[in-house]
Amino acid sequence: RRKGESAIEGQLFLWLARCRMGEEEQATRELRHYLDRPHFWEDSALDVTIGGLFVGQESLAELLATFDRHGTSRAERTRLFFFAGLWRELEGSPDEARALLGKALEGGASAEGTWELARHELERLEKR
Repeated sequence: RRKGESAIEGQLFLWLARCRMGEEEQATRELRHYLDRPHFWEDSALDVTIGGLFVGQESLAELLATFDRHGTSRAERTRLFFFAGLWRELEGSPDEARALLGKALEGGASAEGTWELARHELERLEKR
């Protein structure tokens, strides 16, 4: 975990990496175990809800309806669409993944590194 990174953020990236390595069941079991524990103040509501999406406790429609609002910061919108895009790619929907990653890039780069990750993932998908 990097300074300033919440525990749930590390869990989300670990889940993504393990799924890409073909360890979906183990990754989901571990993330579900983390989500079942009491949460501390440093875990963002957005990241916890994204974790719920990854383990099947939330739907993408519910996630977007909850967080894709005018009151959500640009950095949070970027994170929302970045993680949603990667989730849709892992679910076998590359076209939807591209669209969601494109939404992550709307508004331009920010100081938060998720925008750069989203740009990299979109470029990777477009080369397929």
